[in-house]
Amino acid sequence: MGPLALLLALQQVPYLNLILLVVGAAAWCGLLVHGFLLCLLFEAVVGQVPRLLIIIPLFAYGGYFYLYVQQGKDVDDKAREMQLSNPSAVLQFDPDQYSLVLPASRAENLAQYYNVSVAYSVNANFLPEGYLSYRLLDREQCVRARSLRNNLRGQKVLPAAILVGPVKFDNTFLSEACLLRFPEKPQLQQIVVTDRGDNAVWKHERAIMEQFVDFSIDGRVFATYRTASLWRLSALPLPLIGCGLSGGNLSWGCSVDFHRTYQVIDGTPKNVDKTLHDSPESIVLGLRKFARGDYAQFKGDSRSAAFIERIGAYSGEQDKYKTERK
Repeated sequence: MGPLALLLALQQVPYLNLILLVVGAAAWCGLLVHGFLLCLLFEAVVGQVPRLLIIIPLFAYGGYFYLYVQQGKDVDDKAREMQLSNPSAVLQFDPDQYSLVLPASRAENLAQYYNVSVAYSVNANFLPEGYLSYRLLDREQCVRARSLRNNLRGQKVLPAAILVGPVKFDNTFLSEACLLRFPEKPQLQQIVVTDRGDNAVWKHERAIMEQFVDFSIDGRVFATYRTASLWRLSALPLPLIGCGLSGGNLSWGCSVDFHRTYQVIDGTPKNVDKTLHDSPESIVLGLRKFARGDYAQFKGDSRSAAFIERIGAYSGEQDKYKTERK
């Protein structure tokens, strides 16, 4: 136990503790604990120490695997509960009737990987629209959009750098499509998707974190989809003993824990084909997920062509808006 005590003491030394944090001193301490328990188990079995001491490693490992199995049971119970309660195909999304408004990350993901012509997010940085739209463009449309985007760059228009971005599928950038982001206010009746619940992944909480995705029209919620996740104990125990930066303000603190991996609990209803529908928006609104082969045949919405031409006029629109505000 001497090396363990020394390593714990060194983690209290200013500046040296930062180096030890980077090189994984907390895991080293855990391995030293493993070494102690396994040596104690071996020596108790061969009779070099009183056999009664075998209780210590058996209790330590037995307790860990009990917690591991119990956590797995909790995950299975939560998955079954959500699979029975989550809705599916509540409303078939019609792009001629509705505008889909989501949190920015969800809107961008939906536009790139699902069969929806445009998605929106609220964004007060772009006025007077107050919204940012996301569209998937085909190869030909991308060429035109990039050309107009480059003209805006020459005029030093603020959002030019983010207007046209690449699309990545299975860690490979696609040549067949790109993503257009552009300030635009939804024109149709809005389906608004909002998140609520505990999603503080960075806290590494031990309990299951549950979230809710609400779907509403005119302020009325017509569907709620539940999701959940947790930090799952690893199959092989690895104690983490030491000090480091933790919490939302990254304050320095010491703790004893076990290595865990982040796991999303599958709450997809049993009647849903997960190869086609694997996100709350896709499941509730019937939006099909793209396969890799879909991009080779993808043709952007013909209505996007006229909209793309607005990129070139954006600078003039902004000048007009600023003049009117003054």
